[in-house]
Amino acid sequence: MNTNILISHIEKHLGKISSSWTVKDDNEHIQIIKFLNNPQKKVSTFLTLGLSHHLLSMPSGKECRQELLFSVYDKFNSEDVASMLIMFSKLIISSHKAVLRGGIEKIGKSILPNVKTSYLFASVPFIFAETFDLLKETNPPVMFPLLIPLHSTEVNYISMNGRESFEKMFEEKDPDIFDLNRLPFV
Repeated sequence: MNTNILISHIEKHLGKISSSWTVKDDNEHIQIIKFLNNPQKKVSTFLTLGLSHHLLSMPSGKECRQELLFSVYDKFNSEDVASMLIMFSKLIISSHKAVLRGGIEKIGKSILPNVKTSYLFASVPFIFAETFDLLKETNPPVMFPLLIPLHSTEVNYISMNGRESFEKMFEEKDPDIFDLNRLPFV
């Protein structure tokens, strides 16, 4: 896994890294890197760096590499966001299972302290250029799932109606995915 190719791809699409957090222990070296004003002003994007050193399995039997994306308004605590992404990355590494499009993960009572959402939904990174979602120069390629915060009512809707119905409604309602305290749209 060529880290220089990965960082070049990330910076090409997200810009200059503004800050980072690192966790080092016996088995893992994970960083969370932050990009300011991306994809818009007053929104920061956080990205794991190091998760892609691990091969992750998919239900098809194929393997992939991943780095996770999470975008949020700057008013939310960066340390809390970084801690949540590190914790989630460690869960992925311990299971060796890829985060799949449409996958839902419950993150405690809420994804961050004092916020209303408690689930993460994995999506293609539709808020960024299409060329960002897959780094093909690595073997296997690195995928960049975007984690979107959800409320329990939205998760129930997906359970009852399916991912495709939810994604269609999501496009129609266009919820503010950067606001962790937004109202549910279903």
